[in-house]
Amino acid sequence: MPVPANGRIERFAQFDELRSACELCGSAWLSVAEKRELDLLRDGSRREAWLCGRWLSKHLIREACVLPATKLELIEILSRDAEGRGMRPAVTVSGEPISASLSISHSTHAVLVGVTTQPGISIGVDLTIPETVKPGFLRMWFTEAEQERLKSADSRLAMTYWAIKEAVYKACQNGESFAPRKIEVFDSVEGRFGCYYRGTDLRDVGDIQEREFDGHIAVVATMLEAVAVDRRQTNDLHRTEFCETC
Repeated sequence: MPVPANGRIERFAQFDELRSACELCGSAWLSVAEKRELDLLRDGSRREAWLCGRWLSKHLIREACVLPATKLELIEILSRDAEGRGMRPAVTVSGEPISASLSISHSTHAVLVGVTTQPGISIGVDLTIPETVKPGFLRMWFTEAEQERLKSADSRLAMTYWAIKEAVYKACQNGESFAPRKIEVFDSVEGRFGCYYRGTDLRDVGDIQEREFDGHIAVVATMLEAVAVDRRQTNDLHRTEFCETC
């Protein structure tokens, strides 16, 4: 079921739920440019994940933007620029950009999509399956402070931290590459997660929510779009830590 909250909708689905619908419609629901993106994927599992993600995303866009009569092929979602590089999903309807932010994440057999129509808000989602985390993974991708907090925690919390890093990056990035050690996660006093993104304290400019869907860790991050270009400084303690660990 969709989860509407303040102009935001999220939806989780297993590939098995979407596969038959996608197959019945062939490729008629894809635009020419979308078919070109799909053709870049040679691996069958990646193609299936891409198709399921696009199918669910188009239905969610149609729902969020109140476009019930719009044909799916007129809703275009592109995630590569003219040079073929990955980018934030760009959505157009009948060739015109729409004021909505979209994020898609896959696991090996499921997809999570988030969309918001709130002006000035960007969304990022991540979906992962809890698994054993090796010490080398923590040392490579987590700050010293995060490693200390996770020292006696179970692998689920470590994977939750990782999913938060992914979702926050998707919501905040402005063309920069993914640098996990520049995204620091912490537990706030209210029992919710907080985060620093490249030295910016996100507590006052965004929201991070974590939940579980069918054994998956799902994270949804919503941020003011301005945070991507107007990075406010953190306090001296965290500013020093970021300089030392980046």
